[in-house]
Amino acid sequence: MRKLPHIGDTKTIKQAIGKPTAKLYRFLRLDWKWILLRSSIGFIYLWFGVLKFFQDLSPAEELARTTLTALCFGLIPEPVCYLLLAMLETLIGLMLLLNMFVAKTIKLTFVHLLGTFIPMLIQPEIFFKDFPFSITLVGQYILKNIVILCALLILYPHKNNKRTKSGYSTASK
Repeated sequence: MRKLPHIGDTKTIKQAIGKPTAKLYRFLRLDWKWILLRSSIGFIYLWFGVLKFFQDLSPAEELARTTLTALCFGLIPEPVCYLLLAMLETLIGLMLLLNMFVAKTIKLTFVHLLGTFIPMLIQPEIFFKDFPFSITLVGQYILKNIVILCALLILYPHKNNKRTKSGYSTASK
């Protein structure tokens, strides 16, 4: 019976699946995946944040303003809240793109993303079309944040996963 190759054994892999496939395998093992994932989330945050600085450019403007007004109980003027949100999202995007303070930025992003689910609780009519099975376009816009949360969990650097504060592996290739 033929023994399966060990994951890190490229010589055995070449023999088992051929040289071009082994090159592809090594390429897919590179750390650029972590950089690309972190950068893509950073780009999305930067884009959405910058849009909020200009009136009527953000597709989520009305949703964000309504939610912020409800969260601040009217104590902070809505334009100030919205400006702070724009600054927060832009900052998160820049920090992820520039690979700065990744762990702290991811924690801040978790808090922000948890806040994006609040409209589902305070305005269920804009989230659900036919509860609980059919959701609106706004609901889909909010629900996609689950994917970003999961990606951030993967990117979060901690001691046990051999990843550094920069958000990608330092293991030898």
